[in-house]
Amino acid sequence: MTTRSTVLTLAVLALCAGSAGAQQAPTIPIRPLGPILSKSTETFLHIAGVRGVAGGVLVNDPPRRRLVRLDSALQVSVVVADSLNAKTIYAQRGVGIIRFTGDSTLYVDVTSLTMLVVDPAGNVMHAVAAPKAPDMQFLVPFVNGPLGIGPMNTMPGIDARGGLIYAAQFRRQPTPPTPGQTTQTQVLSPDSVPLVRGDFNTRTIDTLWTLRSPAAGTATVTVNPATGQPSKFVIKYNPIQVYDDWAVLSDGTIAIVRAQDYHIDWIDPDGTKRTTGKMPFDWRRLTDEEKQYFADSSKKWLQGVIDSVMQTAGKPPFTPEVTVAKLDDIPNFLSPVGATRADLDGNIWILPTTSLAARGGRLYDVVNRKGEIVERVQFPPGRALEGFGPGGIVYLSLKVGNDTYLERARLR
Repeated sequence: MTTRSTVLTLAVLALCAGSAGAQQAPTIPIRPLGPILSKSTETFLHIAGVRGVAGGVLVNDPPRRRLVRLDSALQVSVVVADSLNAKTIYAQRGVGIIRFTGDSTLYVDVTSLTMLVVDPAGNVMHAVAAPKAPDMQFLVPFVNGPLGIGPMNTMPGIDARGGLIYAAQFRRQPTPPTPGQTTQTQVLSPDSVPLVRGDFNTRTIDTLWTLRSPAAGTATVTVNPATGQPSKFVIKYNPIQVYDDWAVLSDGTIAIVRAQDYHIDWIDPDGTKRTTGKMPFDWRRLTDEEKQYFADSSKKWLQGVIDSVMQTAGKPPFTPEVTVAKLDDIPNFLSPVGATRADLDGNIWILPTTSLAARGGRLYDVVNRKGEIVERVQFPPGRALEGFGPGGIVYLSLKVGNDTYLERARLR
């Protein structure tokens, strides 16, 4: 599962493990996930999308530039794309995979602005044109997408009309520099972004709804007046971000999980919009000490990521510096939405950021089309939800050191 901030997830779990607050609502049953059936022998550096297909699963690993198909025993059966040997070269800027019509999958290559259709066996069948080529950057993980400065969490999907659903970005006019000004500050991400539908036939884009996006912070560039070149780059990062999430169900229904009060807005297959009621969530006000913990942890994590990237870039003239927002500017409550996925049975799986049962493994809220939490499913320790497959199959990731394994389990 690709979250927007790994350190935030770890910090939440650490805080919740020691919480002595009230337990989850007793009327919602909690059950363990079904048995684990197999574990991959292949390891991945980072899983950024899985697609369960008949007889196997496609796994996307952008850091290692590989897209592979595993069989039901999670053994590699086909290398769909890689950087060297496959017929399809894995794009330098990364690749996205999206559920397409039938049992096929869209392979999104931002570098060449192409979209390939891959069959369940992992074979490339043909190419299709994107509804809007410049927006292809929003279809691929590991780019600075509209929902924050890190990888996008929710993968795009296909609605009931065959349209491509994704989070784009409102057009913003760049701020021209002031003559003689040596510093310029820009917002890292906008306050809101559009959830859009792209039509493959007409090449048109329609805005469906607006999403609240995380207020990640600002970036300030200082320019040397003598050379006109940047001499300093400072990121001011907000460690707690409140944002909406969304998912596309298998029948094309769109569910938008609102973070402000934990309810869902729906767009049904016929285009009807509706809203369901608030769902129970353990709202707990953060103390200044907890805010400081998040601030310190986030600063260390983000600075480490930047330093690692800069080392691979050679010897830059300067290294970006990370600062954090003041405590008064950090939200008083954690966002209830940590990650959202849709299963193949019409349910939404939401990982709340504050699960009091997290000490035994991640606890997911399973929500039906009425917007009701019908059950909570406890995952084995160390596992995260990656996706679903036919026949009641769920795919999990397990991180061991720097490697990540994929596991196949039953829902029940």
